[in-house]
Amino acid sequence: MAFRFPLQAVLRIRQGFERLEHLRLLAFAAIIAHVRREIQNHEKESSLAESEVQRGLAAEAPAAELHFEIAKRRMRGERKRLLEERLADLTRRHQRQNLVFLAARRKRQILENLRQRKLVAYQREQSRREQQIADELFLERISREKAG
Repeated sequence: MAFRFPLQAVLRIRQGFERLEHLRLLAFAAIIAHVRREIQNHEKESSLAESEVQRGLAAEAPAAELHFEIAKRRMRGERKRLLEERLADLTRRHQRQNLVFLAARRKRQILENLRQRKLVAYQREQSRREQQIADELFLERISREKAG
């Protein structure tokens, strides 16, 4: 009789759930990386824009242009603040998802450990039965040799 784990369907569900939670965790990590790249690009653009403003001040650019650059600076600052808030929110969500993933992993591991213990007990019992049969055959052969 082959080994059969009665909770195999539950184990498969747990494995699928863990895989799903892991994919969600990876998705958060990818989005976080994307937002970080956006922040870096934004900082580079801001730095270039500041250099342009400084050149404009040195070249005595018209006041309207300077006011426009100041307004753009405020908009860039607001954009950066929004990106940083998004990054902080995503980081918190990633941490929560990591906890969900770890819980799913623990639940799956509990079932796999139970399955492994049941398998070892089954194999031990099978070995014991095989040894018992071998012993019985040996005793039967010896008793036939003595009788014959």
